[in-house]
Amino acid sequence: RRHPAGNQFVEYFGEALFRADLCNADVAMGDLLIHEGAPCIAQQHAAKVFNADKTYFVLNGTSSSNKVVLNALLTPGDLVLFDRNNHKSNHHGALLQAGATPVYLETARNPYGFIGGIDAHCFEESYLRELIAEVAPQRAKEARPFRLAVIQLGTYDGTIYNARQVVDKIGHLCDYILFDSAWVGYEQFIPMMADCSPLLLDLNENDPGILVTQSVHKQQAGFSQTSQIHKKDSHIKGQQRYVPHKRMNNAFMMHASTSPFYPLFAALYINAKMHEGVSGRNMWMDCVVNGINARKLILDNCQHIRPFVPE
Repeated sequence: RRHPAGNQFVEYFGEALFRADLCNADVAMGDLLIHEGAPCIAQQHAAKVFNADKTYFVLNGTSSSNKVVLNALLTPGDLVLFDRNNHKSNHHGALLQAGATPVYLETARNPYGFIGGIDAHCFEESYLRELIAEVAPQRAKEARPFRLAVIQLGTYDGTIYNARQVVDKIGHLCDYILFDSAWVGYEQFIPMMADCSPLLLDLNENDPGILVTQSVHKQQAGFSQTSQIHKKDSHIKGQQRYVPHKRMNNAFMMHASTSPFYPLFAALYINAKMHEGVSGRNMWMDCVVNGINARKLILDNCQHIRPFVPE
């Protein structure tokens, strides 16, 4: 406040924001890198709300969340089943940083240029094994040739998968599946979309481990850069393919700052509180109703603009 520009800055954002920008050396605040104290409790609460075994709060976007997961799981020579719709952070994490070998899944576009889903034939085991034979012939007959599948659960233009169908089709071929859910994350709170949620799946020891990354700042309630990783893999704990917390957290720390901005972390906790119980379902049902009403208004009042409603 000793300079006019600084004083205007404080007045605009409010004093509370600056008081919340604390040093992480304060032991009472808990260490965000090793998940102790209040931060640990906050992440455990979010895991419960989102039906995960473990949740990690990430303060520099889902680009980093994806890289955390990919660096924790993949090494040179691993096969990764790779959605052509994947965000570039997945290319960076899986292919450039980890050095994994991709097997690409073709995706659809409609005449409007809308981003569609993966072509149906790409989920056939015989076809996938043919693709493996082209890039790693010695792996084509392995029971689980893929260390990881990376799939955009929801595309930028709104195409979303039935998670149960994806797991049933390709899960037995993969150690893990990463569902990049940057553009979704609300599906488990809307009853008619429940089948789309990887975190609501009933899984057994033969299924893949599930990892979900979410851009909380996009479709949920968080400041820009807030993201979270959900880990749902207790059903394969004890198996060789299981990724323990220590390995995941080493990758997490590689992409985290030692000077975190606590308001971002607090926003992630509040997001979980907002989604907890019936309040989360009610909040998203209001969104569904608003969307339906908006489409009706456009249909009734606009001549040159029409809502895109699938036939």
